[in-house]
Amino acid sequence: HRAELPEDLATALASEGAALTGDATIRHSAAICMIGLCRTREGRAYLRSQGAKEILRAWQLEETEEEIRNALEASVPALQPEEELEAQQAGQVTEPAHQAHQDQAKPTAETAVADALPRVTPGPLPKPDKSAEGEMSGLFDGIEGVDS
Repeated sequence: HRAELPEDLATALASEGAALTGDATIRHSAAICMIGLCRTREGRAYLRSQGAKEILRAWQLEETEEEIRNALEASVPALQPEEELEAQQAGQVTEPAHQAHQDQAKPTAETAVADALPRVTPGPLPKPDKSAEGEMSGLFDGIEGVDS
């Protein structure tokens, strides 16, 4: 799958010895960001241009947390070419549904993808890692509602 990555990215990953972080909270946050980006045409185009589909596939194979794997599983299909998304959406319109909604505008690939992805809703802030040192140790300082 590395052959399908943009050349600059493949080179950077190989030279830097890229690996998944062991911090499940960070991986979960990144997976939710991917879902958010996949909800817009611009986000999907950007992710495609950066080779994200192959990275997400590889990540999904290595991911140990089910919730994160599910988020990745929801994101990967959204990164297929827009033409395929539109064709898939057109194929999903059944005759009874088509007749019931003939007065409504045809759903676009944008709404089809957005409807297929989980909603991202606000939730509690992550708790700071007391053992963290260096630049990130004060990350939560000054945020109202977060115990330091």
